[in-house]
Amino acid sequence: MKAAQEKRKQALVNMGHVKVLGEGQLRAPRDLIQRLDAIDIERAGKGSLPNADCNGSLSSPAATSLASLSAQPSYPAAGSR
Repeated sequence: MKAAQEKRKQALVNMGHVKVLGEGQLRAPRDLIQRLDAIDIERAGKGSLPNADCNGSLSSPAATSLASLSAQPSYPAAGSR
């Protein structure tokens, strides 16, 4: 467990999120958790777009037609029965 903690500390230092003060002391910003959450959410969001380019726009006609279909409700409107 201790080795995993040290590895995580070193990864945070390597990514620039934490600064080493010396003698085993580290300094992290108060909002470190929020920053890491935002990075994780952004990374997950980019991976969830099928056939998307770097700007997040759909690139294939099939993906575009699927996106337009998903925007339309597939259930009958209320009161139509």
